[in-house]
Amino acid sequence: MYLTQSDQQVLSLFDQRLKANDMARGDIAADLGFKHASAVTNWSSRGIPENQLFKVIKAMRDARFMIGACLLESGMVLPKITKAKDDSYAWFFSQKKEESERRALDNRFTELNSKPVDQRTSADREEMKRYCDEYLQEVTAEVELVLQITDDWGIQEVIKWK
Repeated sequence: MYLTQSDQQVLSLFDQRLKANDMARGDIAADLGFKHASAVTNWSSRGIPENQLFKVIKAMRDARFMIGACLLESGMVLPKITKAKDDSYAWFFSQKKEESERRALDNRFTELNSKPVDQRTSADREEMKRYCDEYLQEVTAEVELVLQITDDWGIQEVIKWK
């Protein structure tokens, strides 16, 4: 069976996060109620079935896997944030940088939003696109900061699950 690029990326992320959490595919198989671990091991050749993905996310209780798998499956791509290294201190400053860049556009955002719809120009639209892009970069940096802190400090329990 042919695996899509998305399927391959989800499987790769799955294996990375299993390793990070000191888990094995057999652990997930047991959590899902499968009688044989091979049911999960066989995903290497066919991908994680769509009807199992959210069950796997819940079983893993790993925010990085949840966010990554959902983004990969939906096709949504968040902006990449450049940072010096993978630690919470570096991410803290990345987040502050992104916030500062977005805040620099806040006054213009307010001005543009006060314009009547019929007076908005294509240049206004481009400025709003830039504002939204800056905001997405800020949100991405904020999420990465929280995930990095929970990894660094071993406090994944702060991520709440149903």
